Amino acid sequence: PITPKVKVNATARYTFDLMGWNAHAQGAVIYQDRSFPALKTSDVAALGVMPSYTTVDLSAGAEKGTLSLELFVKNLLDSNGQVTRYSPCGGDCTGTTPANPGVPAAIYYVPVTPRMIGVKLSKKF
Repeated sequence: PITPKVKVNATARYTFDLMGWNAHAQGAVIYQDRSFPALKTSDVAALGVMPSYTTVDLSAGAEKGTLSLELFVKNLLDSNGQVTRYSPCGGDCTGTTPANPGVPAAIYYVPVTPRMIGVKLSKKF
């Protein structure tokens, strides 16, 4: 049976003055409930169901005149969520494994971006 899926994307940003600089702090949370990688029931049976995941992004920075500086962390929890899942030959793949007939021999998934910590420094001209 098809059940409703949930996707929540919440972002909060706080701006303030910091010694003459326009500063900000921001946080974002994304929750994706389990989901199907395909529309056809036979493809979902072959590819499986993608598990739910949560990502948290944080950033803080400041801007003054033409300069800006920002520190950020994307995917703070280092979640291994799956954006999509597929088989190079589709759900009707003939190269199946003997132990699992009808299941593709290779199933690939596209992960969310792993934890990334960085600094952005920019100047407007």
